[in-house]
This record gives sequence, structure tokens and C-alpha cells, in this order.
Amino acid sequence: MEKLVHIPAVTKLTPLVSRFLGMNPGKFSLQGTNTYLIGQGPRRLLIDTGEGADEYTETVSNYLKENNIELDTIILSHWHADHTKGTVPLLKKLKDKKVQTSPPKVVKYPFPEMDKEKNINEGWSVDEYLDDGQVISNLGFHMSCHLFPGHAMDHLCFWLEEDDVLFSADNILGQGTSVFEDLTAYMKSLEGMRQTGKTKTKRADGQFQIFPGHGPVIDNGWEKITEYISQRKKRETQVYTILHEKGPSDARTITRQIYEGYPERILDAAQHTTTMQLMKLEDDGVVISDARTGMWQLKEKASI
Repeated sequence: MEKLVHIPAVTKLTPLVSRFLGMNPGKFSLQGTNTYLIGQGPRRLLIDTGEGADEYTETVSNYLKENNIELDTIILSHWHADHTKGTVPLLKKLKDKKVQTSPPKVVKYPFPEMDKEKNINEGWSVDEYLDDGQVISNLGFHMSCHLFPGHAMDHLCFWLEEDDVLFSADNILGQGTSVFEDLTAYMKSLEGMRQTGKTKTKRADGQFQIFPGHGPVIDNGWEKITEYISQRKKRETQVYTILHEKGPSDARTITRQIYEGYPERILDAAQHTTTMQLMKLEDDGVVISDARTGMWQLKEKASI
């Protein structure tokens, strides 16, 4: 993978948006989780809370206190811990530093089973659920919320009208590619994100920026989403071709052929992607599987 670019702890991206790095670097979180403070008034909105690193909660709370800002709302883009686990530590820090006159409300798209588990394991609860398409307009800006599942089934992205910016959370990363738990849903979401940007941007060139959940800002959002779609379709063609030319096979064997020459240590993650690709082809009516043997094969006369 390309070398990770440096991301400062705090960056003013636009007059409305400041990015706070979650200080939780890792294999999947890259430089760390990007969280975004949005607004210009005394009450603002925060997208995601990182993973609870002390340096992060200290940085955010100090910034708010020094600038006489209170959080009105914390929006959690999806349930994954690197986006939610910082919620309770941040709320505690805001209380300890007397930043807030009242605690911010925590909002997200409903995922009742996981929300309950998060309440037990991480200690936060949802104060209000968001609807797909809901517009937030009470804090001096207009931001629409869009359900784009696939990476996670409660995954929201956000369009900030004033800046022509799409907050992609983990559906699109600033470097590398994302993982997903449902490829069929993810592909539909990528197309939905691309069309959202195309129809909503006011720029004459039709472009828009993406502020991702991890990694640097993406200036050419249309091209980046198109690149993601093309990469997934390329993998789909590779899987189909292997089954067409070599006959029934299991996911590990297919993975080894696609990633020939790669070290064995990456094959487990790669096999997950291959399995997701096979499941999508099964949804599309192209392949069938044998749960007993783990073998996959093309349906008669099937094509993509």
C-alpha cells in the first residue's frame, strides 16, 4: 500500500468544517479515524468520536472550551468501534472541563440489536434516530443524511450543501480501499453516493469533495467513487473468469489465483473479499454454492 500521508491533529478544512484526527492509527484505521466538527456558531455538530484515545478527547474538549463552543449533536455514522467508542470518554471530558451547559444528544440511524449491544459494551445510548434523507438545518448549515449500507448495515453518509462535500465515513477512504459486509448493498451504495454528488453539487465542473472516515480529503469525488466501482467490477470479472475456465472451486483457491504472488499473510483478508464477491454473484443468479463442500460453480448459461 502507498505510504500514508501525514494528517495533523486538527485541520480547518472549510469555514464550516474542522477535522479532528482520532489518534488511533492502525491497519484498518490508517492514520486514525477522521471526526468532523461542523458549524460556525456557538453550538455545533460532531460526526463520529473516534476510539476514545486520551489525546483525542483532550484535543477536542480544549478546542471547544477555548473557542466557547458547545456540541449540540454527535452523529455516529455507523456502529463500528473506531467511530463510536470515543463517545463516552468525550462526553465525560466535556463534563469534567465544564464545556457544556447540557450534554449533546447522540444520534444515528437505527440498528436496534447493535445499538443495545453498544449501550452494554461502550456505555452510550441513542437519544434520537435519524431517517434516511433527513436534513439537519438548525445549526446554521444544511446537511442531508443518506443511508448507504454495505460497509455496515446502518452506515450513513452526509451531504453538506454549503460546501458541496460528501462525508463518506468508511464507504470511501482517502487512501486504499474499504471493506464491506454485504457487497450487493455496497455496490448499490457506491452508485447512490456517486449520483448524490452529481445531482447535488453546484460546481460547474460537476465535481465535489469527499471528506472520508479515514485518510486525506479527496478532491475529485466522482472519479474516486468510479474508481471504487471499477475495482469491484474487475474483481467480479476475475472470479467469474476463474470459475468459467477452471470449473468448480472454493473461495481460498480462487483467492490464491487472483492474488498470485502475494504473501500468504494477506490471503485471509483477501479471501473475505472473494467470498463477498461470490455471494454477490449468487445474489445475481450467476453462481451456486454447495454449503457442505464449500465449492462454488457457475450456473448453466450464466454470464455477467
